[in-house]
Amino acid sequence: MKKIFTLKVVILILLLLSLSCPGASADRRSSDMEYDTDRPGMDFRNFDLQRANPELCMAACAEERNCKAWTYVKPGVQGPSARCWLKNSVPSATRSDCCVSGVKNRQVSRTDMEFDTDRPGMDFRNFDLQRANPELCMAACAEERNCKAWTYVKPGVQGPSARCWLKNSVPPATRSDCCVSGVKNRQVSRTDMEFDTDRPGMDFRNFDLQRANPELCMAACAEERNCRAWTYVKPGVQGPSARCWLKNSVPPANRSDCCVSGVKNRQVSRTDMEFDTDRPGMDFRNFDLQRANPELCMAACAEERNCRAWTYVKPGVQGPSARCWLKNSVPPANRSDCCVSGVK
Repeated sequence: MKKIFTLKVVILILLLLSLSCPGASADRRSSDMEYDTDRPGMDFRNFDLQRANPELCMAACAEERNCKAWTYVKPGVQGPSARCWLKNSVPSATRSDCCVSGVKNRQVSRTDMEFDTDRPGMDFRNFDLQRANPELCMAACAEERNCKAWTYVKPGVQGPSARCWLKNSVPPATRSDCCVSGVKNRQVSRTDMEFDTDRPGMDFRNFDLQRANPELCMAACAEERNCRAWTYVKPGVQGPSARCWLKNSVPPANRSDCCVSGVKNRQVSRTDMEFDTDRPGMDFRNFDLQRANPELCMAACAEERNCRAWTYVKPGVQGPSARCWLKNSVPPANRSDCCVSGVK
């Protein structure tokens, strides 16, 4: 009887662990995948994968500008290794237990949309949409390398059809029920914000904000290549409007209810790391790290415009210090306990 009770307790603990928070990122990644699904045709590249993991195929598609969809073929179907097929369009889905497939940028969250908002100006392209759906305009911006923001204009405002405006910078937002707008890569978590915090000093630019929203200051920092941190000052502290201060370094944080602050690229998840993995080749820079922490290498890649992937080499492998290798493309992953790697 005691053994049966102990077994039940173990099963209950395992069930609770499977429902805990760390699995949330895995659930999100799996929601981008179409299990037991093939999307045959429209291929422009295919290759074997070193590990049987559909996320490697999804990541390869994310890196390819022309890739619109992908299919991962399980080991033993087209050879001993798993195989990845990249597609320059989105073929029809068919039911098949051979495969896992996905469509690039299909995972669209309505929280990325600014309803009843126009962002006038800074346009480089505009066009009618076949359907009155702002997600089509957001997806078009995601596909354009130069697009930084977008505005969807409802049918009947600029003609009988809905219209999409793509922008090469981020114009200010104005309240208008004509439109839905958005900023590319705005996906902002409130956990990136340091509430009741000031980071005084090291400023290179400051300006009033049209709306009292700290996300506008954080987005402005994200757009500035030299920005490392930011501080949003509430209305009434430095004038009637909210004010944004952009910083070219990361000053110390001070407790203050005047402000909200943040550090660029501070939100680092260990789920972005490929432990016991090397990605050899395609290096453009390498350097010793002052501390044996792979997050420092990942952060260095995030700061480099040309960096697509990185490998952290543990201390004692290439010298007494840990070493970081930055890569201008995404080399294949190899199993190795020397290293931790990642894809930007």
